[in-house]
Amino acid sequence: MMRWKLDLSEYELPQLLKGLKPFTLQQERRESVRYQLQDSFDWALWRRGELLLYRLTNGKEYQLYDASQFPTAAPNLIYKSRKQLNFYADFSDEVGVESSSTKQLSEKLKRAIKLRALLPLHKFTLERIRFAVKNRDDKSVAWLEMITIKSTDLESNSVSKSMLQLLPVRGYDSELIKVEKVIRKTGLEPRHGSLLGSNLLVSGVVPMQYQAKPDVVIKPSEETREVVLHYVKALFKVVRENEEGILADLDIEFLHDYRVSLRRIRSILTLVRKVFSVEESRWLKQQFKMLAKRTNALRDLDVYLLERKSYSALLPSTLSMGIDALFESLAKKRRREVNRVKRWLRSADYMQIVEAIEQRLDGEAELLGVGLRSERPVLAVAQQELSRHFHKVGKLGEVIDDTTPDDEVHDLRLECKQLRYLLEFFGVLFPKKMESKAIATLKKLQDNLGRFNDLSVQQESLEHTLQSEMRAKQQASPELLAALGGLIGALNLEQREERALVSASFSHFYTEQTIKLYRKMVGGAKEGGSKY
Repeated sequence: MMRWKLDLSEYELPQLLKGLKPFTLQQERRESVRYQLQDSFDWALWRRGELLLYRLTNGKEYQLYDASQFPTAAPNLIYKSRKQLNFYADFSDEVGVESSSTKQLSEKLKRAIKLRALLPLHKFTLERIRFAVKNRDDKSVAWLEMITIKSTDLESNSVSKSMLQLLPVRGYDSELIKVEKVIRKTGLEPRHGSLLGSNLLVSGVVPMQYQAKPDVVIKPSEETREVVLHYVKALFKVVRENEEGILADLDIEFLHDYRVSLRRIRSILTLVRKVFSVEESRWLKQQFKMLAKRTNALRDLDVYLLERKSYSALLPSTLSMGIDALFESLAKKRRREVNRVKRWLRSADYMQIVEAIEQRLDGEAELLGVGLRSERPVLAVAQQELSRHFHKVGKLGEVIDDTTPDDEVHDLRLECKQLRYLLEFFGVLFPKKMESKAIATLKKLQDNLGRFNDLSVQQESLEHTLQSEMRAKQQASPELLAALGGLIGALNLEQREERALVSASFSHFYTEQTIKLYRKMVGGAKEGGSKY
C-alpha cells in the first residue's frame, strides 16, 4: 500500500489525477463514522502506541488499535457497549462469562491506565471514499481511497487532515505501477506519521502534554539555585494541572499526583539546602506542607478503599458482613472528605497561597533571596548530597538486626526515600546506565521498607477506628468490631514478616559493587558530606 498526504476535497481529486489516462476514476463507496478518542489524563495508551476509540455510529462499541495501523487496518480488539465506560474494571461481559477478547482488553487497559479514568479527549469523524481505477475495458485494476479525519468543536469550523491510499487488485500488478507513477508526478508528498495525530494538532489537542514527573534538562555547570528553581516551578505546574481533576473527582490519581508533586518539592528544598534565603526556604516548605496536609485524610481514605479485596482475603467469610460495614463507613467518610477538599480548593485562602507561591517562583530572583550554595555548580552539589545520604543509609542499615526498634527501621526508610529523590532529581547528570543501576539497586530495599511502613500505618488507623467505634454512643455492630480486630491481627502478622526481611534486603543493596558505583558517581565528593 502506498500513501500520500492530501490537502484536496473529494471533488478536486479527479481533476488532480486527470493524467491517469488511459485510466479513469469511478466512485464506488462512501462511509462516514463518528468516533470519540478515549484515554487517561496522562495519555497512557497513546504513549504505548495504542488507540482506544468509542464508535458513536453504526453500533456503539470500543475499538482498540495499534496507533501506527489506524485508520488503514482493522482494530485488534472490539468490545460492544451501549454506554461509555470509565475504568478498566468496567470492561466485562454482561452475561458474566468473560470472553478471551474482553479479558485481553481489560488486561491491556489495566496495565496501561491502572487506576486512572478513561476520559473523552477528542471527537472526530472518519470519512472514507473509495474510487475504482478503471482501464479501457472498464475493469477495476486498483483502488484509490481518500481517507479524511475531521474534528469540529463549538467554537471553530471543522478542521481536517486527509490522505490518499493506493490499494492493489490481484492480477493487475503492472497497471498498479503505472497508476503509482502518475500519482507521484502530481507532486503529492508521501504520507508519514499518524493521520489522527496530525488532526489532533491542527485541532489544538496536544497529546502527552501532561507529565506527572516533568523532564528537566540540567547542565553540570549550571548554578544550583537555577536548577532547584526550575524543578520547583515544573513540579508546582503539575500541582496546578491536577486541581480540576480533583474538583471533578474523576479518579483518585489526580490527588495522588498533586500530593506526590508537593512531596517532591518539599524534598528538593530540604535535600538541596542553602540555595535560597533561610526565611524564604522555610516559608516555601511551610506552604507546601500545609497544602499537602489539607488532603491527608482524603488520600488515606482512597488508599483504604483500594484494600477491600485484600482485606476480605485476610479474613474468613464469616466476617464478610463486618468488612462490608467497614467499607460502607469508609465510603461515607470519603464523600464528606471530597466535599471538604473541594471547598478548600475553591476558597479564597487557597488561591491567595497559590498566588503568593507563584509570585515568588515567577518573580525576580531577589524575591527568594540568596543562599551559600546559590551559585555553586549543580554537579558538585549533587555529588555532595548523594555521598552524604548514601553514607547515612549505610550507617543506619548496617546496625539493623531483628532486635532493632521499629523507629530506627523507619529512619532507614526515610533516608532511602531521600536518596531515591536525589537520584531522580540529579540522575540526568550521570550516564544513563549508571543512573538506572543506582535506582534499581535501591528499589527492592525501598519496596520492603515501604510495605513494612504501610502495614504499620494501616494498623494504627484501624486501631483508631476500633477505639472510635467502641466509644461511639451508638453501639457498633459485633460483626464490625470482630472484622476490625481480625484485620489488625492479620496485618500485624504480615508486618512482622516484612520486618524479618529488612536485614536481608539491606544486605542485597549495600554491597561492595553498590559502594563502588556510588564512589564513581560522587567523584571527589567526601563521603559523609561536607561543610555545606
